[in-house]
Amino acid sequence: MSPTGRVSKRHPLLSQAAAGTASGQAVLDAIRLGRARTRREIAVHTGLSASIVARRVDELISLGLVDDSEHTLSTGGRAPRRLRIRGESGGILAVDVGVSGLKVARSDMAGRILHQREASLDIDVEPEEALAHIVSLMDEVVGATAEAGSDILGIGMGLPGPVAFDEGVAVAPPLMPAWDGYPVRSYLEDRYGVPAWIDNDVNVMALGEVRAGGLKECRVGIAVKVGTGIGAGVTVDGTILRGAEGCAGDVGHIQVSEGENERCRCGKLGCLEALAGGAAIGRAAVQAAERGESAMLEELLASRGVLSAEDVARCAQRGDAACMHILDHAAELIGSMLATVVNTLNPAKVVIGGGVAQAGDFFIAGIRRQVYGRSLPLATRSLRIDPCELAGQSGVIGATWLAIDGIYTKDPSARASERRKILASSARSQAKGGNMHEDQQGGLQSGGNSQGTELSRRGFLKGAAALSAGAVVGGKMMSYPRLRVGASRPAATLGPKPTSLSMLYAGNQSDGAAIAAVLPMLKHDLGVDVVVTNLAYDALQQKTFAQLATSSPAYDIFVCDTPWTPTLTHVLEPLTPYLTNSSLNKGISIDVGDFIPKVFYDTTVYNVNQPSKHYPHAGAMVDPKAIVKNGFEILGLPIQANALTMAYRKDLFESATEKAKFKAKYGRELAVPVTWDEFLQVAQFFTRPSSKLYGTTLMAGVGDWDIDDFKTFVGSFGGDGHLINDQFGVTVSTPEAMAALQFYVDLIRKYRVTPPGATSASWDTAGSLFSSGQTAMTMNYSPQSLSSNVSGSIGYAMVPKKVTNAPHFGTWQLSIPMAKDSNTKAWAYRVIAWLTSGKAQTAMLTQELHPTRNSAFAAAHKSAAVTKSFGNFYPILQQSLASGVGRARVKDYSQVTQPIAVGVNNAASGSGSPKPDMVKTASGVVKVLNSLGYHGSVA
Repeated sequence: MSPTGRVSKRHPLLSQAAAGTASGQAVLDAIRLGRARTRREIAVHTGLSASIVARRVDELISLGLVDDSEHTLSTGGRAPRRLRIRGESGGILAVDVGVSGLKVARSDMAGRILHQREASLDIDVEPEEALAHIVSLMDEVVGATAEAGSDILGIGMGLPGPVAFDEGVAVAPPLMPAWDGYPVRSYLEDRYGVPAWIDNDVNVMALGEVRAGGLKECRVGIAVKVGTGIGAGVTVDGTILRGAEGCAGDVGHIQVSEGENERCRCGKLGCLEALAGGAAIGRAAVQAAERGESAMLEELLASRGVLSAEDVARCAQRGDAACMHILDHAAELIGSMLATVVNTLNPAKVVIGGGVAQAGDFFIAGIRRQVYGRSLPLATRSLRIDPCELAGQSGVIGATWLAIDGIYTKDPSARASERRKILASSARSQAKGGNMHEDQQGGLQSGGNSQGTELSRRGFLKGAAALSAGAVVGGKMMSYPRLRVGASRPAATLGPKPTSLSMLYAGNQSDGAAIAAVLPMLKHDLGVDVVVTNLAYDALQQKTFAQLATSSPAYDIFVCDTPWTPTLTHVLEPLTPYLTNSSLNKGISIDVGDFIPKVFYDTTVYNVNQPSKHYPHAGAMVDPKAIVKNGFEILGLPIQANALTMAYRKDLFESATEKAKFKAKYGRELAVPVTWDEFLQVAQFFTRPSSKLYGTTLMAGVGDWDIDDFKTFVGSFGGDGHLINDQFGVTVSTPEAMAALQFYVDLIRKYRVTPPGATSASWDTAGSLFSSGQTAMTMNYSPQSLSSNVSGSIGYAMVPKKVTNAPHFGTWQLSIPMAKDSNTKAWAYRVIAWLTSGKAQTAMLTQELHPTRNSAFAAAHKSAAVTKSFGNFYPILQQSLASGVGRARVKDYSQVTQPIAVGVNNAASGSGSPKPDMVKTASGVVKVLNSLGYHGSVA
């Protein structure tokens, strides 16, 4: 390869791609897109005969495109060979051009990025000047990877503006007007001697998410980029929908009614981009600073003279009200636009990326609120709206695949009819394959396994998706009817059995895989199919509110998180009469006394008309009749319970060397700490920054993370761990709370027993630090694991105490919407009772369900397989749930607790003084409570 990266055009990929046949193309696509890994799987997927598949695979191997050296597991007979694309067969130059920045990467033919560099870029200049800068960085990447040993075969590039894809030229791009009609593709091909593919940056981002991110396996998906401009990439069956002239998805120039006088860069008035794009957000920030609405923005403006959307996002994450308002307005406009797109295209998933999306869940929750409120129920039945999984890498990964797809499908138009025949044959073949299949929209069909695109992270921020006294639908607040306690009564006997029931469920947050695993057992026992739609947390919350507020018949069963239920008490069916109706419980072991009482009462038992009250006898054995007698109802059955537990490195605590050192230093035996004083001593002992080892993790990032930490500390120091008591007294500035906060802050700032970055840490951060061997202890909600390069073992213990144990816990319940007809409700109840039974929960243990029944915990204790996988996690979880502290019962829970989260974070980061700041925080929370109709006070 020459220094410029030129290659020979005689490479087999350029002359004989896919062996030159439609069947060869189909086989190659099946392998490279991960749809099939063995010859047999390819035959099933494509509908081609085994002999044709074998011949085409041999041709691809002989061309050096495919490798079959690895064996898979045998199911009887000779083990089949696993096929893979030989990534080393060639290289790609991927270029992601932004308005102010540039990324260039060298990737292999399997789509893996091998080397990447970034640089600043001013795109609003003559194309020759900008391209000279771009190709200089491309040359640097080629030179830095010369030892890779394979030729550069193609170039993929994304540009921030409309692109005529077939010609490879930008067409009237508003952000880079000098580029109009400039032959970018020809420029690159002439310089490097290889084919190039140019597309709009949003299409490229969407392609990256389709191949390796959040839109993978979505039949219809949309990627929205909110940066300086606003655009959308639409994907159908894994390909980009570009439109007749290449400008499909240019949603930033849809006119917005309130923008009649706002001139857009394109020259028109009222474009969405002009009101909600990055430049508009920056202007709004400057105006807010000049009006004195935000001290944070004033300080930034004074120091830099300009403000960006990224500045607003960062300040919003720190709790700045003005910035939150600016972003919420932008999210409202974008969400309103997206609702129209969702009604038109009915996507399975929408992913949000771009610089403004750095505001995270707060910004995206605002978009979700509008989409779910304004779209048709059927259009949003399985819709998920999430951040881009690849974040800032979507563009460069998409540019890689843009070139790879172009190389592997040299002349797709010539083969269009043949490929349609193959796809039709494949569809017929799959239709004969039985009833176990995956719902492409992310839901699980009964009898299937969860293979959807659920986000793997457990961290989520509920902040902006503030729970309201009613759900927002079509821009109006919905009110709910009043319900007399015990008024709802089910049918005395079961009616005709429905063919299937639909359930809306939370994916990773409440172990959706565990539910999927027992659906065949449920079908065997009850004879009912259950179709489960899994959504990520914020999407689920908004979907639940929208569905219940409109009395939508789409779902028979909902999973509800505890903070939502105070808002929903008038639209959830009371289950107390069902539990006491013997005809509805035939063949089901309901045994409500088997539930952990604290979990049951905290999760499901509510005074319907005074939902802020906790049941006064929460330690008593569960008795439905006593519950009704005391004026309460059971609004669901608990399915999943999480509690904060402490994980520790057994290998460190059991090391003879460490034991000797500890005893020599402190005069006592090294042991897992039971009290906070012991915890501090042990954490200090294991803190060794020079060895990159620290005593513990803390989750001091703004959001539920530091709230959960803080309320655990407050409860263990003898305070009210709810932070807001049943009388709406705010307890965050009590002596117990202040002592807890000071100790919490001291762990981070005075004793420095946490790794750097604790003040922005989440659940995921804490887990990652512990897994990578950087801490001796951690507090989290799930079983932990150690990375493959860390040798050791893990044990679990209760979170330490000062006065008592008070770990935070949270729970999920399965509930029935009141709007369903009585027969559907009766069968939905039977499904809920079965799924929450000791039998079902025991079967779900291997999928890491966190049970709510004592019998399931007993089974976990006795199971060698469970103990082998999770150690002593389950016994500790059971103890933690029995002594833990749940949440305050207030509507708009996240809105109420957000100021507390900011106050804790300010104290932990040193930007505030704990005592005066928390006194001020308490007063602020009282104001929020009063604005919501409560009579708040400082406790």
